[in-house]
Amino acid sequence: ASLSGRELWSRIEALAAGLQASGIGRGDRVAIEMERSTAAVVAIVATMLAGASYVPIDPTQPTARRERLIARAGCTLVLRDSADFPKASATFERPQVGDDDEAYLLFTSGSTGEPKGVPISHRGLADYVSFAVDSYLPSDEPPVVALFSALTFDLTVTSLFLPLVAGGRSIVVRDDGPLAMAQIAAATDVTWCKATPSHLELLVRLLPPEHQLATLVVGGEAFTTSLARRLRRVLPDVRIFNEYGPTEAVVGCMIHEWVDDEFPTSADVPIGTPAPGVELRVLDRYGHDVPPGAVGELHISRRGLTAGYLDGDGRAFRTDRGRRWYRSGDLVRLLDDETLVYLRRVDEQLKVGGIRLDPSEIEAALE
Repeated sequence: ASLSGRELWSRIEALAAGLQASGIGRGDRVAIEMERSTAAVVAIVATMLAGASYVPIDPTQPTARRERLIARAGCTLVLRDSADFPKASATFERPQVGDDDEAYLLFTSGSTGEPKGVPISHRGLADYVSFAVDSYLPSDEPPVVALFSALTFDLTVTSLFLPLVAGGRSIVVRDDGPLAMAQIAAATDVTWCKATPSHLELLVRLLPPEHQLATLVVGGEAFTTSLARRLRRVLPDVRIFNEYGPTEAVVGCMIHEWVDDEFPTSADVPIGTPAPGVELRVLDRYGHDVPPGAVGELHISRRGLTAGYLDGDGRAFRTDRGRRWYRSGDLVRLLDDETLVYLRRVDEQLKVGGIRLDPSEIEAALE
């Protein structure tokens, strides 16, 4: 299906009115258990417009796990298909939604053996999207964005909202993995793409000479300088950014634009410097700031930082210097110019296709 901006907004308002007529409003959560599609985009934005927050649930995961996550989130409604969309005859009245109201809730793999629910506020989402627009769209040319990663993955937040707020176009790719990369390469009008390094390895091999790709944003995993150099050889005129940020700190809180031949002795592209409104501290195991060149754990503070996990576990958060901080669990090296390089995790957490995976959840399931 192909929708114009007017058609998309008409469907969003119609669904928001239907949700409102069904009693959905501020403070509610709606599970979006859908594959990527135009209907899923409508469902996500309409849920927020109605004042509720959306909870993406991967429909390909085991039924018991999906049901458990929906129950834990306390979702009032589950949308699995456009046939589920409630209808309304009355006109939609937009509710008053506060900056600190919840916009969405994502589940990430947790160290306790259960997924962690991370609620993100409208303030946090708006700040991040504004930062992304200012950083990645320097011209007035509307982007053509490939939306291909899982809705449950916060990397998708960028690809979902950037074209919507910038007057661009979104190409929704239904397939995953290699087939998705093949479709993006075939859609030669794509100008903007955010992907993990493992995706990019394949994408650059498939891009035809007539591609119009102008911006690549890399996230979700460590980005090696060897891959960056290969990308530059194939895509000499494309801007390449490395974006870092845990789900708890709202998608991305640091950015670095790769420039040829910089950091020749570094194995990985730096994760850069903080976004506006973000404060960072690199601390040793005793809670002291480390000097330049030393290794420490990254702590993040920003407006819109998650208020805490769904289960109330607050061990990763603390208040200091009048600000609230998140202990990321990521070890970094502080370079002389205050640029940071990601090194490794302090725990056993893994990244598979850019998605956080804690082995303790597997252990709990096996036991």
